[in-house]
Amino acid sequence: MKIDIRTDKSLYIEIGDHTYYIDDSTDEQIISKWKTKFNQRDEEEKSKTIKIKKLQMKLDSLDEEVDTFGLRDSTEAVKEYQRILREIDKLNK
Repeated sequence: MKIDIRTDKSLYIEIGDHTYYIDDSTDEQIISKWKTKFNQRDEEEKSKTIKIKKLQMKLDSLDEEVDTFGLRDSTEAVKEYQRILREIDKLNK
């Protein structure tokens, strides 16, 4: 069992595969329950998606630089492009 007290009126409790959230900070007596492992998996997937989007933005930026400065055959640009694509491939596996 894991207890995470956030304020004097709210806390999280992990018991087995479930997380319970109890909050009385607004005098509404909120109680929620969800599967902890599912929530962790969801957060990992979200993090992975954000990383991929950032890498794709880097690729777009690199494409713009290549087009703007005529660096299509630049060894450094090609290496960076390939490195980013490898990172995206790793995240997608």
